[in-house]
Amino acid sequence: MGGRGDGPVAATLKTPPADLTQLAKKGGGRVDEPKLLSFIDGRRWVKEHGPREMPVWGAVFDAELKEQLYTAYTGLLQSRILVEYIASIQEK
Repeated sequence: MGGRGDGPVAATLKTPPADLTQLAKKGGGRVDEPKLLSFIDGRRWVKEHGPREMPVWGAVFDAELKEQLYTAYTGLLQSRILVEYIASIQEK
């Protein structure tokens, strides 16, 4: 594990998960953070996820925070933290 797409359920998936440590290499040396955020929070569909029944982090965060104030804002912050983590694990 560690963002490489080799987690415990990777072998059971029809399409292997992406190696998230390679995003900067594929993006010309940088992670496209707005695009990544749109994938994480569910605004952009990822064909590898299949139908929308697959969980999307933005929806998961919103559900977990539904009893708190500023649910959407806090969920967006959590998604942003996930983007920052993925940016931090990029291979040089």
